[in-house]
Amino acid sequence: MKNKRNRIIFNGTDLLSTLFLRENIIDIFVSIGLLLLLLENLEIVQAFIFRYSSNYFYAIENQLYGSNMLNVWLTVILIYGGINVCYKLRENQHVSLFRLVCYLIGFILLFYRNKFCFIDSAIPLVSYSFLCGMFLLLFFGLDVSKCYVPNTAKIPYQKGFVNTETPIDDLNPIREAYAKSLVSQLLNVDTTKEAFSVSICGKWGSGKTTFLHNLRNAIGETAYYVEFNPWNCQTPNQIISDFFEELNDSLAPFYGPIEKRLANYVRELMDGTNMVSDFVFKKIFRIDGSLEKLKNDISNELLHLKKKVFVVIDDVDRLDKDEIFEVLRLVRNTAKFCNIIFVVSMDEKYVIEQLGKKGILDGKLYLEKIFPLVVKLPKIDSFELLDSFKHDLRLMGYPVKDINSMFSKLNRQEYKVLEDAIVTFRKGKMFARQLAASMTFLNNSLGIHQYALKDLMFIELLKFIDDEKYQQIANSPTAILRIESLKSNWQKVYRYDGDCKSLSDKILVILFGSINEYWVKRGSIQACDSFLNYFCYGNIAEQVSRLEFSVMLKSSLNEFALDGLKKIMSSWCKSNKCRKNSNSIYDKFASYDIFSCQDDDIIRAYFYALQYWVEYDDACPELHLKILRYLLDENNHYSVDGSYLWKLAYNRFKVWVSRGGKLAVRMAKILAQLCVPEFENHLIIQNKEIKLFMEKNIEFLLNQKDWDALNVVQEDGNLLNMVLKSSLVNHGSVTVSYVNSLVIEYFSEQSRKSKNYQRLKVLLLDTLNDKTLTSDSSKLQTAHRIIYNVFGSVSQGMEDFKTYCDKCFVR
Repeated sequence: MKNKRNRIIFNGTDLLSTLFLRENIIDIFVSIGLLLLLLENLEIVQAFIFRYSSNYFYAIENQLYGSNMLNVWLTVILIYGGINVCYKLRENQHVSLFRLVCYLIGFILLFYRNKFCFIDSAIPLVSYSFLCGMFLLLFFGLDVSKCYVPNTAKIPYQKGFVNTETPIDDLNPIREAYAKSLVSQLLNVDTTKEAFSVSICGKWGSGKTTFLHNLRNAIGETAYYVEFNPWNCQTPNQIISDFFEELNDSLAPFYGPIEKRLANYVRELMDGTNMVSDFVFKKIFRIDGSLEKLKNDISNELLHLKKKVFVVIDDVDRLDKDEIFEVLRLVRNTAKFCNIIFVVSMDEKYVIEQLGKKGILDGKLYLEKIFPLVVKLPKIDSFELLDSFKHDLRLMGYPVKDINSMFSKLNRQEYKVLEDAIVTFRKGKMFARQLAASMTFLNNSLGIHQYALKDLMFIELLKFIDDEKYQQIANSPTAILRIESLKSNWQKVYRYDGDCKSLSDKILVILFGSINEYWVKRGSIQACDSFLNYFCYGNIAEQVSRLEFSVMLKSSLNEFALDGLKKIMSSWCKSNKCRKNSNSIYDKFASYDIFSCQDDDIIRAYFYALQYWVEYDDACPELHLKILRYLLDENNHYSVDGSYLWKLAYNRFKVWVSRGGKLAVRMAKILAQLCVPEFENHLIIQNKEIKLFMEKNIEFLLNQKDWDALNVVQEDGNLLNMVLKSSLVNHGSVTVSYVNSLVIEYFSEQSRKSKNYQRLKVLLLDTLNDKTLTSDSSKLQTAHRIIYNVFGSVSQGMEDFKTYCDKCFVR
């Protein structure tokens, strides 16, 4: 699908709202007044400026005429400053009406009747007035453009999270009816003597806040509604001050005298403390009398209200013991006024536990004395909870058709597990967000069809309800699961034979309990090779998952990127903490479907990853050789152009043979194994190119340090001798070296000839020239082995050795 172009829509109200809501009212009047004053007296203002500033203008003008360099510098500074201001205006989203007026004033003063004449800048035919006016218009345009609203088309498959705990979609019709019934009864409670209190009890996430929303809808206009959230208060004393301030702000507009009564009551209540709300200090008068008298006065004033007052307090179960105690004291005593009905939502078990920390032994009895009515929320039907979960998952995850298909195929046992795990709306939303995050990541990194959505949902459910068992499965699967082979293709799969007493065990039975003996679904969590794909945040030590490999190929190819492909391969091969097994890396290279890949960037990344693996992993040259033969086989049919593939491979070899060090030894072995007779060579890299790489490998090593010609045959562990021995190519029963001439030519130069001829004689020549030694002499055989290991066992090898002795040493 082609992306639609972004459309810019201008809403006339946006400019006004952006300006007037962000400006102080005084600034608005000052800005408009300045503009009107200028327009009314424009010529007077210009004359005033000209009269008192003309001497400065002439002085500056004379300086600029007298110095071209000064003119150039002033032009550069003006342009640089203007561009810098434009950049800052573009980054800053604030729009100022005063600033816009200043732009207009400056522009009008510059160009009205051309009163001010400026000399030309350093730019031909461009005056300073034109430059200043251009930048003023640009500043004005940038500020105004911030009021334009971009309306962009949705990007396919980019969904966000449901950002709410209690949306209207979750309103339960039964709870709505229950709330209406409760409100009708509460409105008939006699509150002329004292307040009435109701507690709404339920566990976290059980829908208490949603039920309070139902209550508010049910109350409507039949009563005054005051909502107080103690969660926003910092201390117990602030709870008192903020509560009465909220009560005052809600009721004073309907009955003015209540404001003075509340102010005096709070002041008397908090006398002797330092925590007094700001609104108390705004009050002037104080009525003498005891605290109880002030409290009775407030009750009498509240009875003048035509409707009851519902005071709703939510999130009590998020407070600590001191704050909870202060809220309960408000309800029980401090704010127990006539005509008020308190509705307090809480997790009763948590509140009782906190009261115990305050020394209240029987917290339940304490609550019963405060709340004559306790409402236990009706149980929500599990079908409704699951329906809400599925709805949220469709909003956040994709593709929706796969989500619908998965749910349609779940059996009763699987639905029962979901019902037991998702017991509240909040848990359903949290799990939907968690599952959507992992699903989106796998879709983008691995592909929609490379994993089973049902398996992902249940393994994420295990993590959601029992993280300890999830971590055990992720890090040590064989501690819980056993491995068996399918009968059809001997594919390794995981199986669970344990009991199913707990909910976690039931999830394991769903995932690994029932396995077809002949095949498993592609990408199933049961298959050992795709098991790791389901653990986005942790994998079995030393193993590379298909997901990790796919993410690695999509990483940056910049070799300096801290999270790039090179860094990842380096950690896999060299890190002490997260080093990966070489066979595991090889398996992922070999199993990746590179032949049908049509993305040039992925193919390029694949060969770069191969380059770094060969460079960094020095433990398995045989695996490197195996994967290279597999990839470079000319019988393989890639989806991309063959020349592009050849270029990628050729460039990788060029890099390898230019590294030197221990890599030179491994490359010598690999190249020697790839060099086979022409009729047997089925690689896209031909023998002549392989021999060229052999020579480059030796040439780079020779230039890395000052070698002595004796190092060629001296078996003391030096790299030159090791590389030369590894460069021998096997042709049946004989070995051939294609780099002898290069080595001899290098050491035959006068400046590089060795002065260790006597040591060469002792090492080899004296033994070879000793006529008393027979062909089966171990000493003679050792000398021949040293020569054959470097120069080859064919007759040409011995000739090359003689040339080496004659030309590379000073006698």
